Amino acid sequence: MAYQRYIKPLALDRIKEEVCGSIALDRYLEDEFFIPEEDIQVIPQVQEPDNLLNRMNPENEYVSAIELYRAYKVLSPVQATDTYFWESLAHLNLFQYVKKRWSLTKENLTSNYINQHWFVSGSAQVSRHTLASLWWSVYLTIDEDSSKPFELTEVLFRNKTFRTRTYGCSLVFPIKEANMGILRYILDHPELVTNFEDVGTEIYKHFNRLGAVKQLAFLNRDFFYEEMKRSHNKILKAIGK
Repeated sequence: MAYQRYIKPLALDRIKEEVCGSIALDRYLEDEFFIPEEDIQVIPQVQEPDNLLNRMNPENEYVSAIELYRAYKVLSPVQATDTYFWESLAHLNLFQYVKKRWSLTKENLTSNYINQHWFVSGSAQVSRHTLASLWWSVYLTIDEDSSKPFELTEVLFRNKTFRTRTYGCSLVFPIKEANMGILRYILDHPELVTNFEDVGTEIYKHFNRLGAVKQLAFLNRDFFYEEMKRSHNKILKAIGK
């Protein structure tokens, strides 16, 4: 098995500058994105997975997230915050996945569209990137000690807005123990899932306020589960239940 290919940062920066200037956007309509060999290096610690593209499903982010995480489980959190890694993957191994996931055509081929889906924009977190968001969503919810390790991951993927724009943007989402408690509570109380987007907004507001007075990163999953229990009726009232 070969080592993972990686586009050199200067080369990626140049590509992004060209995209911002709407230069040679037609490259993104090709079957493969051409990168000169002199612009590619390898990551010795990371092996390139076999057949990953065929295992991922552009129409099912939950399935794709699990496959991506399994393929790159070896990544450390530091490596997984590297914008260049995910941007490289989007232009190399998983170029076709990103194209199909966002239905790229001549009609929507704009610099903004390419920047939004192939790159990590300056105003967005790494976890909002097409691929990085999938990997992080699994990393932060997988329970390796459980007989159902992806049980809470599935809860997170039930609603895209919940995952990426409400709960997924909260102060607690990057905290694994928080996800273990909050998503477990949601799994145990299915009445919350009937209005998932609004529930995500209420959880976002509640824990962001709490984060102003408590160091949430040092608390365990039991705390977050109990905090959800304490806020249960308030959340239901807020969503009209």
